[in-house]
Amino acid sequence: MTISSTPGGLHCRVRQNRRSRYFAIFKPIVLAPGFLPSGFVKITGERVAVLKFEHPMSRYPGALHRTGYRDKLTGTWQVTADIALLIGCILPLINKGF
Repeated sequence: MTISSTPGGLHCRVRQNRRSRYFAIFKPIVLAPGFLPSGFVKITGERVAVLKFEHPMSRYPGALHRTGYRDKLTGTWQVTADIALLIGCILPLINKGF
């Protein structure tokens, strides 16, 4: 077996496995609720990290919050990516007729 035929065969076996198909479809549905709340918090203008500014882990979110528009832009892109993630896993379900 050559190295170039191995990925194709592996891909074929994974695509035929029912559990891996379900995992690929339902994983984004499970991950999506984790992205939405933090995206909406950023869009509304609230602080994401409630740590003292002297703490090293709070400097980046604090600086991002002080700029204002970048925090909202980050939240908007996060919600947009979440919607795209959900669309990408719902369309195969609609096409297959689940």
